[in-house]
This record gives sequence, C-alpha cells and structure tokens, in this order.
Amino acid sequence: MAGIEGFLGVERFESVTTPGRFVSISRWADEEAIRRWRNHPAHREAQRAARAGIFADYRITVAEVVRDYTMNRRDESPADSRAALGG
Repeated sequence: MAGIEGFLGVERFESVTTPGRFVSISRWADEEAIRRWRNHPAHREAQRAARAGIFADYRITVAEVVRDYTMNRRDESPADSRAALGG
C-alpha cells in the first residue's frame, strides 16, 4: 500500500473478545487512490491468496470521515465538546 499514490496510512486492531478477528482501517486521499490500490496486480494477487487461505470471511466498509481529532488536537471537535472539555 505504501507505494500507492494517495495512501495515507493503515492501522490494525484485534478483538479482545474474539481472538483472531481483526479490523483494519486504511486511509486514502480520495476514491481514485482507493481504485489504484484495489486494481494493483500485487493487491489482486494478495486478495486471491487470502480468499483461498487465511480469510474465512471478511467485510469491507468504505466510509468518509466527518471529523478527525485527538485529545490534544481539537480543531475538528464539536464546539459543545470543546466548551465542555476545553481545547
């Protein structure tokens, strides 16, 4: 993914209640970047291999971010949250 123009990052998390179940969140600059990744030959081959082996099932959700903020970087946090919690 790192070599695909428009790739911003990826994080993976494992369920604490269902070991072996993962959530992977990848971030992309735009839909065109996702298309480039989705159609990259190495990605298509990885998909084929995963479907034949490690994945019993999977789910893909494509979503757009409404807000993105942290405890210390609050510029996109809702005004009422900033008023109540500071920042």
